[in-house]
Amino acid sequence: MASAIENYSGGQVVDWFFTTGDDDSLISLIDQTRNECFPEFCKALTWKGNPDVSGIGVDAAFIIQAVFATVFLLIYIGFQISDTIYFRQHLEKGDYEHLSPEQPPREHPTKNNTSQEPTQSMKISDLRRAFDDCLELFWSTCYVFAFTLVIAALTFNVVYRSEGHIYSGYFGYLGAVHSVAVLLCLWPWFPGRTKYPVLTFSGLVALLLLVTGVSITFFSETKSPKNKTTFESVCLEGGQSTHYVQGLVKYTPYATLALIIFWGASLFVIRRIRLSFVSEKTDLDITKESRGALSLYLAVTGVLGGFLVLSSLAIAWVFLVFFMYLRNKVRKLSGPSYAEDEWGFGQVVAVVAWMPLLGQFSAIVVRKLFASQYLTDHAKKWFEPVPEHQRRTPWIIANALRKTKPRAEEMPLSPISGRSSQLRQQPAKTW
Repeated sequence: MASAIENYSGGQVVDWFFTTGDDDSLISLIDQTRNECFPEFCKALTWKGNPDVSGIGVDAAFIIQAVFATVFLLIYIGFQISDTIYFRQHLEKGDYEHLSPEQPPREHPTKNNTSQEPTQSMKISDLRRAFDDCLELFWSTCYVFAFTLVIAALTFNVVYRSEGHIYSGYFGYLGAVHSVAVLLCLWPWFPGRTKYPVLTFSGLVALLLLVTGVSITFFSETKSPKNKTTFESVCLEGGQSTHYVQGLVKYTPYATLALIIFWGASLFVIRRIRLSFVSEKTDLDITKESRGALSLYLAVTGVLGGFLVLSSLAIAWVFLVFFMYLRNKVRKLSGPSYAEDEWGFGQVVAVVAWMPLLGQFSAIVVRKLFASQYLTDHAKKWFEPVPEHQRRTPWIIANALRKTKPRAEEMPLSPISGRSSQLRQQPAKTW
């Protein structure tokens, strides 16, 4: 048989195949051969991937982000449980004066303590403030990271049309949703939420709308056969590697829009309940009639806040798992040509970018917890902020020239020039 086939050219074999079979015989033969040799077929395509969006450094950065978010969440859940027990105890005793959110007793432990020794309550209060500062720094950094990633993913889907943009779009989408979920998870305890509530909420809503745009544009790209490489259409999507991710992409716009509406309505209801026992002019005005409103407020914020926090944490880890699963799947399909496990310049930058954050965490912990007890007065200055009256350069220069010690309380600022009015009243020295 083999010797008989050798006597025919390739064209004669193809002609015989078409004349003896139906029109789909050749296509079915190719599909059958490809399915039987699927791993070898994908490895023969020598797919390298895109380390910029799914390299090992980017993967490590997402893992660091998720781990920090989980640690912060566990810490603040403990704080939340402690605060809830504390407020309920005073509520049951009718001790309303100690329920002021601005000056709770635990925040002022020296009120009844005349000794200089730090009490256990003082240590807990310092620990809480240290974690608040660390969380504010971490959340702000994650917001910049998420905003940059979402804008890049959206631009990539709309503008970029070259080879491999479908593959990169999967990882850009997964990374964007993961980063935004981390922000939502820690939002209830973010200190900036109480300082700038409208700005913080609108910033998160803007991110959610951008994520909606990312999912809509990318979903339209996945349904279009244009500009898809053989690896993307056959190995990545044809091998069912992205089946679940495509389902997530499809329903993400509906989920994000529903979250925005539900979140906004919840905040409106919570605010209405709070105004029944907290007025705009006074911090707290609890009466026996408003005890029910306070209990309802604690229950509603606990249930809705818990739902937002736990669901966001679950989404963050689920999308991270999909991110890692897809990387591992592509690594197996690509074979030796896979280049995303190499530590290039961009991968090192993605991990090292988190190092300054760790350094600032250390500085905050030292300043809040250890500086007052273990450091000398000279060493404390390295961790304390510069006093506000020493940050004005013209004032510092003027006092240096007059060789006088600066005194902020004696030198009020001029509303026009920002310089001290006392300097203009003093006669000029003769040098």
